[in-house]
Amino acid sequence: MFLIAFSVFNLLAAAGAAAAGIRLLAPEGREGWASRRLLAISQVMCWGLTLIAVAATLAAWALAPGQPRFAPLILVPIAWIVAMGMIFAIVDFAEDGVFDFGRGPPSPPTAPPTAPPTA
Repeated sequence: MFLIAFSVFNLLAAAGAAAAGIRLLAPEGREGWASRRLLAISQVMCWGLTLIAVAATLAAWALAPGQPRFAPLILVPIAWIVAMGMIFAIVDFAEDGVFDFGRGPPSPPTAPPTAPPTA
């Protein structure tokens, strides 16, 4: 049951990460990022998670049935998410001292449009 549950998690995480990675390749997916460094970390996280989740799931199913000590291989993608999240947070804070997720500081509020003066 353990392998089945985490296999489903890993395959869904891989599919979600691949979709996010594809979005980050498109120009409209990249334009909102103020930091190119954080964009690169996000791309590495997405494509790395896709590969690691599939590889860990396949390896766990190949090795765990005969030797249960290999079953924790299926948890490697969770460690990848935690590690890359920490790296992302450290770099984000180091760049500007604010956790803004690479989107840059908030834009100043705009004044509501005023009616033109009437004569």
